[in-house]
Amino acid sequence: EIIHREGDIVISTAYKSGTTWLLTTVMELLYQNKEKPIDTNQGTWIDLRMPPIEEQIPLIEAIKDRRMFKSHLRLDCLPYSEKVKYICVCRDGRDVYMSLLHHYQSTNAYWYNLLSSPGLIGDKIPVYRDVYPNGCFFDDWISKGWPSNEGETDGYPFWSTFDHVITWWEYRHLPNILLVHYNDMLTDLKGSVREVAEFLDIPIQEEGFDELVQSLTFDSMKKNAENNPNIPGILFEGGNNTFMNSGGNGKWKTVLS
Repeated sequence: EIIHREGDIVISTAYKSGTTWLLTTVMELLYQNKEKPIDTNQGTWIDLRMPPIEEQIPLIEAIKDRRMFKSHLRLDCLPYSEKVKYICVCRDGRDVYMSLLHHYQSTNAYWYNLLSSPGLIGDKIPVYRDVYPNGCFFDDWISKGWPSNEGETDGYPFWSTFDHVITWWEYRHLPNILLVHYNDMLTDLKGSVREVAEFLDIPIQEEGFDELVQSLTFDSMKKNAENNPNIPGILFEGGNNTFMNSGGNGKWKTVLS
């Protein structure tokens, strides 16, 4: 069990909604004008079962700076503490699907093997090319839930992005929960970064702030993808640059009807 510290930060998304973007944003804010630690466990995915939590805890406890974690859990599945600041990133479901489609198409054998490793509960995730040879799984994703997720009616073969957001939306009034929309980050990145900094009680260092924001644009992040520790490039054909696809919205307009 992870013991919460005052000021811990948890960034939660269902998937493909700006997780890496927010993790990188918070990392930049925590280490403004300072050298970031090279070997860091900042941004640990706390609900991932590989490696086992027993192996992760000593590494997490060894972090001396303010800690940041990644999660894909709904609020009602995540241990809650008033000591922790939670940020939920939301995105238009149609854009989530388009990004997820690219994600699912690009996964490699290592990704599938990792998800099927010891500790798996329920069925293995289907291999994309075997189940969706026509290249689209939207009908399943929008109308079918994972069999073991009782009551879930969409998200297959992953989980429901809509149910995930609802659990956070219902508690958005709490002072330690912030909802950030992906589209707001696209249209006003500087304002979004300031909003996140204010929520986390991190003073903005104005000298160098414009450069910080510039480093968080999608073009900059894609250019530096190979150096981003929050990108699991080993799991995708083409590595980190494949994971960082286009970052935009609206592709669904020419695909879904």
